[in-house]
Amino acid sequence: KAFDLVLQNCEPNPLTTDHHTQVTMFANQDVAMIQQGNWKQSVIYETDPDLDIGLLPIFTSDDADKANRIPVGIPFMFVVNKQAPPERVEAAKQFLAWLVGSEEGQHYLAERFEVIPSLDNVQASENLGGVSKDIVAFAQKGMTIPWMFSYWPDGAVNEFSDLAQRYVAGLDSFDTYLGNLQSTWDRLQK
Repeated sequence: KAFDLVLQNCEPNPLTTDHHTQVTMFANQDVAMIQQGNWKQSVIYETDPDLDIGLLPIFTSDDADKANRIPVGIPFMFVVNKQAPPERVEAAKQFLAWLVGSEEGQHYLAERFEVIPSLDNVQASENLGGVSKDIVAFAQKGMTIPWMFSYWPDGAVNEFSDLAQRYVAGLDSFDTYLGNLQSTWDRLQK
């Protein structure tokens, strides 16, 4: 049980550590690992720009072919609201076309936003942080799996988090936790 392994090797009161504290403790080298992604690099590098960080897969499968892969997905940065007035929809489409189609827009994506491009015509920055460089390396080797939480039913993230907190607090056994996850999934799928 990977979850129990994490709990056995984390700080004594994991339910009292918020997101900001977790990242700060890592950036200050008070803890050796956190479960985050490249979206936290800028915060970490603000504290220590020379910190040598990287990515470690979390084994989530008994299938050896999938066990050493990392989940990746396209960030939900830009969306076009199809219910907006037509002129705004068109303006949004023009902006996105400029962002990925022009040198200036591509520069912003790669250099200023430090995004790992999901498009073939946009080249990744040479200045990507350690975690992003690892993600690119995993992707180039075909060692990725999709981010599955984006396929979860509405409300699942919050409800699953509540159930995990109950398990961490010792209110539920692991079997109860798994059963509650399944019944929550079944209910939200309807």
